[in-house]
Amino acid sequence: MNLFEDDFVKYIIPILTELLKIIPKDFDYSIIFRKGAEFPESTIEFINERGDDVNLKDIIDLSSKLPINIGMLIFFNNLKNKSPNCENVSLMYEYMLKGLRTNLTTFLVSLEFWNKFFSSKNKDEFVDYILTEVVVIFSNMEVSQRLESESEVFGFFNLIIKKFPQKILEFLQTKGDKLERKIGLYFIKKLHTFNPDINLSSLHFSDIIINGTIMEFTNNPRSIDIIKELDLSDKESAKLVIKIINKFALSNDMLNEIIKASIFSDKENANEVIVECCIKLNNIESFDGNWDLDKYIRFFYYLRRIPMRVCQYAPNFYNEFLLKSPFDRCFSILKMLGNFPKELYEKIYNDIYRYSYEDLSWFNCDLLIYMQIQEPYIRREVARILHDWTENETTDALIQCVRSLLNVISAGINNSNAINIAYKPIDILFDLLNIDDSGIVRRICEMFCMYKNVYDVKKATYYLIVNYNSSFVEASHLNISSALTKCIKEKDGPEALSSILCDVTYDNCKNLQTECLKYNTKRAQALVRNFLQRFKGKPLNTLYEDNFKIKEQNFLNKSNMKTTSGLDVEFDNTFFN
Repeated sequence: MNLFEDDFVKYIIPILTELLKIIPKDFDYSIIFRKGAEFPESTIEFINERGDDVNLKDIIDLSSKLPINIGMLIFFNNLKNKSPNCENVSLMYEYMLKGLRTNLTTFLVSLEFWNKFFSSKNKDEFVDYILTEVVVIFSNMEVSQRLESESEVFGFFNLIIKKFPQKILEFLQTKGDKLERKIGLYFIKKLHTFNPDINLSSLHFSDIIINGTIMEFTNNPRSIDIIKELDLSDKESAKLVIKIINKFALSNDMLNEIIKASIFSDKENANEVIVECCIKLNNIESFDGNWDLDKYIRFFYYLRRIPMRVCQYAPNFYNEFLLKSPFDRCFSILKMLGNFPKELYEKIYNDIYRYSYEDLSWFNCDLLIYMQIQEPYIRREVARILHDWTENETTDALIQCVRSLLNVISAGINNSNAINIAYKPIDILFDLLNIDDSGIVRRICEMFCMYKNVYDVKKATYYLIVNYNSSFVEASHLNISSALTKCIKEKDGPEALSSILCDVTYDNCKNLQTECLKYNTKRAQALVRNFLQRFKGKPLNTLYEDNFKIKEQNFLNKSNMKTTSGLDVEFDNTFFN
């Protein structure tokens, strides 16, 4: 006889979930496995709360009847053993495969599962199938989705190539010619790096650059002959020519012929080939007189290859920067030259509102990430981003700029953790939670959870709760609950939470903190989600105390948005880390 009538399942599942702490482990949960598929949200919440105490076989069987849900994917992803001894384990693998196909959020969680699966298991029977799925899905993504998932996807490729080289060779033999060039080259280069003796000569592609790369790796002198067939305006073609030049002995006449072939109107990528040939010929050009875009690019490559032979032209470049920046590679050149004059720091700061978002992204990646004093630049950049996000149409360039800025802050967080000193821009990071993009919010939460030093607990708690209440970033709510749990566990966590939410006493918040500190991370996050459940979806003006004034907290201080020439920052001692 069943303990509960099936007709009451809608009410029973949430009740069982709430009573987790007092229900014995041998309690009869059979109603959930019989009828839980009819109420997937509450069932998956139950599984995440009590899953460790329930027969995994029953959970896997139930999952086959449930829609693809981020909570279910996360449960399987968190299993220590990704290959459990269950007769129905294939149903779990099928669920995680479907997760790859559903949407970007489920794709990333499922990809993490397969990454862990192949990391811990040497089973290769799924390699071809899962790899094909990932390649096809990634190749058909929109540009913005590719940008968001690229590091995870290529990290997965890297793991598979390293652990299963023979399988990858077979994959390339049968499907390699269908790959886009970027992915095909990545596979070939990584195979050669991890297994220099692997037989790449067994591969043949219709793409001349991939074929030429294989010939260069296998020391085939016939690779010299393909130089004249390559388009030197193409970046990968130029890279291949440079590798061939450096591997094989080319005569001076051949080098001069390559230089002649590299001189055309749009020779951005060919400039590196010109520099390489000039170095081989010991014919270094002068950087006196007038500069143009091609000259900037060649100066960059000379600095990278033979810095001591061109560094005397640094003052000339500084003048060019003051007059004409931003231009291609200008920030990378400043990084290579070292501690440049104060006037250049001031110019960059003043020009942050003038730069395109593409140029701001290059500034973040090529220079800001290496600078000791970052806070004034980050603060000014964030002020512009938030203004434009609200007032103007969101563009891919703006989103990419935000991601590049997050990379800067992430590197700062890692350094802060290593030296155990607070990272000043951490509180500016919370301002970016005004951006209603799930991918960005998820990344901010992940970075914040890694941070180990002091921060403004109240500010972090406020913005996280606002986002947890927002349907626009619902795909990031699990990440937000993780970040909120971190805040609540802090010494000032209960006070921050009670000062923000209406009708919640300090004692209630303190009790929540006490409970969170008792349990592991997953259980603590579930407690926080349950605590906030009654606030979710309510109008903001009913959630927060009247005396909690954002402007008084300086959370949205817009004073830095003015594009005046006056400076409020001292730029002394701004040398690099």
